[in-house]
Amino acid sequence: MTVNHPRSGAPCKISPRGASMIMRKVRDQPRTTRQDLVNDLKRAGTTVSKKTISNTLRRHGLKSCSARKVPLLKPAHVQARLKFANDHLDDPEEEWEKVMWSDETKIELFGLNSTRRVWRKKKDEYNPKNTIPTVKHGGGNIILWGCFSAKGTGRLHRIEGRMDGAMYHEILANNLLPSVRALKMGRGWVFQHDNDPKHTARATKEWLRKKHLKVLEWPSQSPDLNPIENLWRELKVRIAQRQPRNLKDLEKGHPGAKTYGGRWKYLTFLNLVLQTVFFGLVVLIDIIHLILPSKSLRCGVPLLLVKLRDTIFTIWAFPVGTFVFLSFWLIYHYNRELVFPTFLDDIIPIWLNHAMHTVILPLALLQMYIQPHRYGSKMRGILGLAVLAVLYLGWVLWVRHAAGIWVYPIMERLNSVGLVIFLGVSSITMAPLYLLGEKLNHKIWRSTAVSAGPQRKKKK
Repeated sequence: MTVNHPRSGAPCKISPRGASMIMRKVRDQPRTTRQDLVNDLKRAGTTVSKKTISNTLRRHGLKSCSARKVPLLKPAHVQARLKFANDHLDDPEEEWEKVMWSDETKIELFGLNSTRRVWRKKKDEYNPKNTIPTVKHGGGNIILWGCFSAKGTGRLHRIEGRMDGAMYHEILANNLLPSVRALKMGRGWVFQHDNDPKHTARATKEWLRKKHLKVLEWPSQSPDLNPIENLWRELKVRIAQRQPRNLKDLEKGHPGAKTYGGRWKYLTFLNLVLQTVFFGLVVLIDIIHLILPSKSLRCGVPLLLVKLRDTIFTIWAFPVGTFVFLSFWLIYHYNRELVFPTFLDDIIPIWLNHAMHTVILPLALLQMYIQPHRYGSKMRGILGLAVLAVLYLGWVLWVRHAAGIWVYPIMERLNSVGLVIFLGVSSITMAPLYLLGEKLNHKIWRSTAVSAGPQRKKKK
């Protein structure tokens, strides 16, 4: 029987004694560089390269990593953190779902938010695409206060000026309590904040006592225990992807509007464009009716515009507008964080929210009441609506593929099966809305002039 023996290969340049020496030094001084180890072996009579040092350390299970940043802990801090862990060791998951986490963070224009690694050729190190601009003091920054719970994110507030205790409990009154109501936290919820002097000021404690808020006891020097740090990290990464060039660019716009596709990825915005085109066409036809005599309206451009108006309204404007109204408010009342997160209240006022999602249906019904519209064949109408649904669905999936984001928060919370069902049901719902529009139009006008298909002349 033939036995394969391991090949000897090139002899190891570092002896077992030398390997033990560098392992001992790395174990005692983890920040030792490869050059330091090369110099130590050279003094011991062995000349090796830094690559050889790396290979030796890798064979012993060690690799170069970035040192993790952790809070500077004194013995008292360690004991407090240990006591906190023991006190909450057996808390059920339901208890943590009642906690409203909060914190402040600073976002710099040119700071740690920027990407630190790039792929480039050797001579392209000073290409503007491969550099990170640096200015004194980070080039400006904004300070934010935010909160979230297991039910979703709360309001995001920008802190203007230097925050003291009075400003802090004003922020809580204007942002924390509305967030709790919006997320439907119910009774028994617990508020978490750290031991910053502004948080433990007498005025803040008095305000919390008057509001009967239960506060989670928090150990000092423990930001790493707060899960909101993960949320801040995600926010800073998304802001870095926007690549703001000045402080104004850093401040303006909500994250969704500045990511891939901008506002054009939202069905609400596309519906606003569609409604604007339709009502603009309605106004144009009315102006033509006032200018041209009635006989000229029976043929030519005015007749084509009327047919175009009816096509847009019956196939797209009414079904899509009704779908936006129904889907938005149904999901909003179930859990608004799935479609319109609380932080958007500071960006989109309530009147604008209703203008985008509420007014569209009354306007469509009013237009149907004052103006009859000719519906074509059901097959053509539903097919045209299906084409629009498929195009928008493809656009949503392309945004996910190109930018790695879902257009609406509800899509992020669904698994694959749930996402297919949600998108499928949303697309199929368009057809009944088209039939609903046809039914209402016929019921309001009760005339064959608006029924489906052209009318044939009777033979004499």
